[in-house]
Amino acid sequence: MQKGTLEYEQALNAVEILRSRARQGAVSIPYGDLSSELARLGHHVPAYEGPMPYVLEDASVRETPDGSLPLLSALVVLKDSG
Repeated sequence: MQKGTLEYEQALNAVEILRSRARQGAVSIPYGDLSSELARLGHHVPAYEGPMPYVLEDASVRETPDGSLPLLSALVVLKDSG
């Protein structure tokens, strides 16, 4: 998956997953769980390599281009340390 491709743009469904978590009171989600949720939607985004950091960055920027809202990517955490 490459940034700028249709596949990448569709993987930005991460925004909806994170937005849903935020509505639940900012419930964090481990990288692996987010990767699994994206996989259920048909998007291969490995938890610890490849496009994951770019997807999270772009999802956050799209949600708040001017930086006035908290970054949704902050909800994504390491499973062991939270």
